Amino acid sequence: WLDRMKQQVLWPVWLTGLTITLLTTALTLWAVWLTLRTERLLERRTRRTRHLGQQLDNTRVEKNILHHSLQESDRRTRDLIELGAGIFAELDEGRQIGYISSQVATLLDIPSTDLTGQPLDTLFAEDKQTDLAMAFDAARRDQAIQRLDTEVITRGGTALPVALRIKALKDPLSGCSGFRVSLTPRQ
Repeated sequence: WLDRMKQQVLWPVWLTGLTITLLTTALTLWAVWLTLRTERLLERRTRRTRHLGQQLDNTRVEKNILHHSLQESDRRTRDLIELGAGIFAELDEGRQIGYISSQVATLLDIPSTDLTGQPLDTLFAEDKQTDLAMAFDAARRDQAIQRLDTEVITRGGTALPVALRIKALKDPLSGCSGFRVSLTPRQ
């Protein structure tokens, strides 16, 4: 009787044990697979983060180099303007002086601060105004440097012969946003 009872219980116990073992093995393999997948994903993201960090560092270095180069270029331009024999000016599209170099004080005996915001035309005699307006219009229209031999008037009223060069500054919206001008004394 015990052997028969033992025989009847043996198969269900074995099947239950086998089922639990297979289920446990499957769950363990699934957990290991998830862990490996998570580790690979984390490793990829870590590599990507390092790569992006390197790119960011490289961009910062490039930015610093460009900033330094821009400052050096700006300093060089100012030095060239200060060392130049002529007068350099930046004008808006209405020919109002926004910037004029300090050589204007030496050549015309007029401080540069007195001219800021004034029309450039005030430096020229009345009879030169038409030629001046035509040169500015040609610079705006042709988008090329225009040259005009003319005379500017000093504070004392004497005429100083100069070579005037005009370059129109191009703006994508309005076409012309102002002018750069150089006035170089001529003999």
